[in-house]
Formats: sequence, structure tokens, C-alpha cells
Amino acid sequence: MSLRNLIFLFLLVAPAMASADDLNSGILYGENYSYALTAPMDWVLDNESGASKGLAAVFYPKGSTWDKSPVWMYTNTTSKEEAGQETLDLKKMIDADMVNYRDNRKTKQIIDAPPILTRDKKTMAVVKYFLGDMNGNYEACAYIDASKVVVFIVITSPNKKGFEDNLPAFKALVSSYFYMTDKVKIQK
Repeated sequence: MSLRNLIFLFLLVAPAMASADDLNSGILYGENYSYALTAPMDWVLDNESGASKGLAAVFYPKGSTWDKSPVWMYTNTTSKEEAGQETLDLKKMIDADMVNYRDNRKTKQIIDAPPILTRDKKTMAVVKYFLGDMNGNYEACAYIDASKVVVFIVITSPNKKGFEDNLPAFKALVSSYFYMTDKVKIQK
């Protein structure tokens, strides 16, 4: 199925899954990936505010903004094949993240959280909690193995309460993930 057909199918089916007020879905795409996500209820999907930081999309509670929210989420990808490097896999990327959180960010506790099943009911996201870094942040990261990239979805809060209160929204966002294709042609 072509990307155009998948987008058409998504746009045709998505309205049947939610009311117009609740529909806050988007297709995120780039070289070698495309996937869909739906913002949790009472959250905003924003594909512009995080662009300057290289983020595909950011999410924050309605009534807030990306830069003023007490808790936020974002998604992005990392290529499995970087020029001049070995081919990376999901485990190597997670291991590198754990080293970064532990050594560079001085994270106090790293926990293996339960995996989250995505929309296709086959793909499991690997989830890690990174609790209490040198700035006091609490984060969860879901890692999803796609054919040519690893997709990650992150929630960040500057405090434990904000983190724990918003974990259901994080789980809803991760479970909405739907892989589309790695055959994306971007015309310039």
C-alpha cells in the first residue's frame, strides 16, 4: 500500500474513532520513516514548537504552551544507519541512552518499566523511567523499533508528582503509535 493510500485511509478512518473536538492526530514523517500518533485527551499535538530543537512533534496539556507547560512530551527518531558508523539496533540505542542518563545527566534511578502495546496490537514499546536527574527531572522514554529508525516518545516533568500524574497520558500517547512505512519520498 502506498503512503498516499495509507494517509487517505487514516484520514478516512480517524474521524470515526473520535469526535471532531477530540481528534488530535498527526502523521510524522522523514527520511526512512512515517508513523501516526494521537495526542491524549486534553493534550495538544504541536509539530511547530519543537522544530527548532529538531523534534518531530511536541505535546502539552491544553491551556498551556510547549515552553510554559509543567509537563511535556515529545517524539522523534534516530536512524539505525549513520554514515561511518556501525549499524545500530534498539538494544544499543537504549544502552547508549542509559549511559547518557547515568553519566552525563547524573540520573539517580533508572527503572525498566512495563512495555506498552501500540495500536497495531503487535508492536511493544520498550519503556525506561529516568528518575531524578541533576536538574530534578523525571522522564519516561518509550523506544519503538521500526525498520530503519528507532522511534522514541518521551515525557518530562521537573517533579515527581507531575511525572506520576501524567503517566496515563504518556501511556495513551505511546499506545496510539501506528507505523506506516519506511518508503517516504520527500520532494524538495
